[in-house]
Amino acid sequence: MRSHIEDTFNAINPPAPESLLVSNAGSPALCEWRGTETILLVEDEHFVRRAIVEALEAAGYNALPAPSAAQALAILQATTDPLDLLLADIVMPSVNGYDLAMQFLTLLPETRILLMSGYEEQVIRCEQMRPEIQYLAKPFSIPTLLQRVRQILDSEPCNLPAHA
Repeated sequence: MRSHIEDTFNAINPPAPESLLVSNAGSPALCEWRGTETILLVEDEHFVRRAIVEALEAAGYNALPAPSAAQALAILQATTDPLDLLLADIVMPSVNGYDLAMQFLTLLPETRILLMSGYEEQVIRCEQMRPEIQYLAKPFSIPTLLQRVRQILDSEPCNLPAHA
């Protein structure tokens, strides 16, 4: 049985064929991808942002949602929590996710970064990114997102997993 979070997210971003079988939130597989770190999520699509925040929080993470790069930078300046991961959409109005990631690396060089996009032309640019910037193709399932987040958070900065 799938959770409300997965149904909401998959309605917006249908899962890729290999991820049609989605585990529910109580499955042992999802339990190993839990965490307590702070993740700044930058996604301009309200329903996608809400679904990802719900999934991250259900897995124990402290999710800080922002609808734009400008708001993400404001949250960064205002928060006293250490930021463990920047999770951002690449295609956004005004400042794109890649440019936001570069700003974060300047301000916080140890920040882990995971960028998301459903646009194939962005994949080419992502493949040429700096090694500390990781990529996740949309659409993805909630378990895929949680697994990728956990992998990145558990990796040493110089030993990040290959792009997915």
